[in-house]
Amino acid sequence: MTSQPLKICFFGTYRANYVRNRLMIDRLRLRGFEVLECHICLWFGEEDRQDIIKGGWKNPEFWLRVAKSYIQLIWKFLHIGKIDILMVGYPGHFDIPLARMLSKILGIPLIWDVLMSIYLITEERMLDKDNPSIIQIIKKIEDLSLRLPDLLIIDTPEYANWYVSEYSISKKNIRYVPLGSDDRVFKPGKDGKDSESTFKCIYYGTFVNSHGVEFILESAQMLQEYSDIKIDLIGSGPELKKILARADKFGLRNVGFLDWMNVHDLIAHIGKADICLGTFRSTPQGLITVQNKIYECLAMAKPIITGDSPAMRRAFTHKKHVYLCQRESGSSITEAILTLKSDPLLCQQLSQNGFTIYKKRYSFNRIADMLDTVIQETVHCHNARNSV
Repeated sequence: MTSQPLKICFFGTYRANYVRNRLMIDRLRLRGFEVLECHICLWFGEEDRQDIIKGGWKNPEFWLRVAKSYIQLIWKFLHIGKIDILMVGYPGHFDIPLARMLSKILGIPLIWDVLMSIYLITEERMLDKDNPSIIQIIKKIEDLSLRLPDLLIIDTPEYANWYVSEYSISKKNIRYVPLGSDDRVFKPGKDGKDSESTFKCIYYGTFVNSHGVEFILESAQMLQEYSDIKIDLIGSGPELKKILARADKFGLRNVGFLDWMNVHDLIAHIGKADICLGTFRSTPQGLITVQNKIYECLAMAKPIITGDSPAMRRAFTHKKHVYLCQRESGSSITEAILTLKSDPLLCQQLSQNGFTIYKKRYSFNRIADMLDTVIQETVHCHNARNSV
């Protein structure tokens, strides 16, 4: 008789459209789990979260919103039916205490896809400068939340080491599941370049301090004499106005700005690029993560220039899979761009080798396998403890 698939409740006020959450759910379903989403929207976007951290949390209307959201979340959970695993998505820091209580009542394991530290993000983006006490509150909440689940899923060993060092938690309940990308969508394409005479570099992502887009502009200033090199910056974010003002101040005619676009248009732009640019600031988070865009561009077999870091060195080899440059250095980015422009063979090798390592270690299916393994292991250990 065929056993019934394990039922996972993907629970919380997580960002429903965030790529990590969507990929986790899709990968779980690919491996035969029945995933039931129990979600309520608490946050209204990046600006809303930043406003709350900057002082909006003092407003009684915010706490009324929180109360209503969690009442609705509990109501949905009570009607979701029998489940085998409770899993909290990102960001789930404020959901974990409730999830722990519910999992204890039901006698099922609690898994948290931690992903990023909101304490570290708040500190790096300097969101605490007007309300310095808030960052300590966030840190205490994060500290508590990390100690409650049966399993913590983290995307790099370097990030895991940071959590262990910062919060003195044990590594025994931590498992590594990298971000990867959705290679059902991000894959080598047939879109050719707009012009063979133009060497195009693109950056896409959120314009935040930690990504170091200003160093790409530094590089653009140095590259102005090369009329055939163009740099497109795609996206939006809190640093965009400052970046636009800087580009205008220096009259950067070799830089183009494009707003966020749908994924199919984005893929078309990536397909026409000679080089994709990663992140370049030396923040703690920048050194311990491998960003989505790195995996996505590897999946599309594109050469990548990004800042050197322990996380990148562990995952990839310089000049074999990616081209690593000095962080916070426009001149180092410039040197990397000119090196690849003058060496088509190296570009081709980065493209081929990057795509090969992506398929081997970070593909949608490979990470689905890793996720399946850690889920099954957690359920087995939980059942073994309860049977004693």
